[in-house]
Amino acid sequence: MTPSAFPKMRSAAASFVFGLLLLSAPGFAEPLTIEVTEAAVAYDARNSLPVVTFRLSEASRKAFADFSAQHVGEKIDLRIDGNNVMQTVIREPITGGVGQVIAASHDGARQLTERLKSKAPLVVEAIPRGFGKQPGAGWRPSRFWSQ
Repeated sequence: MTPSAFPKMRSAAASFVFGLLLLSAPGFAEPLTIEVTEAAVAYDARNSLPVVTFRLSEASRKAFADFSAQHVGEKIDLRIDGNNVMQTVIREPITGGVGQVIAASHDGARQLTERLKSKAPLVVEAIPRGFGKQPGAGWRPSRFWSQ
């Protein structure tokens, strides 16, 4: 073997190892943009906190049902206009197309409702384990129903 062949072999070996690392790394799911058809401010009967309730279009309900089935046990990030609305963990497939987000204030709930009513895209993305903001300050739970 000639000395000029060694750099080519090292480059090929490095590419092969890098490819193996990519295959074994946790995958990032493509963000899912869902369409909200209805949104309203309400209050949680148990604690009187303001919440935003919303309903998805039929196509988005189906897409989100598939998405949630693939990501059970994973944390998801919900964003509007690129801003984090909340993070939560999918506990079971969410097939009903109806959800609720707890808001920090009545004004926050009203603003979020107005953004959803104005057809601002709601983007949902799975967060691989070990990535993203951990529950703590600023983290808010949500509820989705499988009606």
